[in-house]
Amino acid sequence: MTPAANASVAAQSSPAAPVAPAPKATSAVHFTDVGATHDDLDLQVNGGIGLWNAAEHRLRVLLTDEPLNPAEERQMLGFLRDERLADSGRPYGLLELQFSADAPTPDRSALKSATLTVATAGGLVHDTANVLPSIQWKGDVQPSSTRDGNARGQLYLSTAGTIRSADVTPSQQNWQLSVAVPVVQAAAP
Repeated sequence: MTPAANASVAAQSSPAAPVAPAPKATSAVHFTDVGATHDDLDLQVNGGIGLWNAAEHRLRVLLTDEPLNPAEERQMLGFLRDERLADSGRPYGLLELQFSADAPTPDRSALKSATLTVATAGGLVHDTANVLPSIQWKGDVQPSSTRDGNARGQLYLSTAGTIRSADVTPSQQNWQLSVAVPVVQAAAP
């Protein structure tokens, strides 16, 4: 079920807490299937990394249940870049942020869509929520050079909300994200 396809979705957004400037993600995501057609899913987020693709004007932020060491960051970036997150073997959340075509870098005013997807360790997508109305953005994400030559910036954003559906399969999605993660510039095609 996607909220965009569900005409009977009632969305509420609550203001998110300020984002602390620490290089980590701290979040709680809870998706409940009120109709009990599948299990509830909770994801406590303690790590993450972002990938900015300027050619596609897309920022993908991977959220993991554990902090990522540098080797894991590289591995997860590979999965993220190749769109093979199911191969990671871990549960994850994915913020997909799409920007207008004239946005040279990620910027809140140019944000056109924002979705949060949560998947199990096997890559089975549990649910997706439209989080655009509740995104709060702090700072910019202009990539900068690091010692190893990778372009990196830091993303600080927060979002919180609840979406309830009253369709054939009632469900409820709750999320509270406070994200401060490194962002890597995707290589030019």
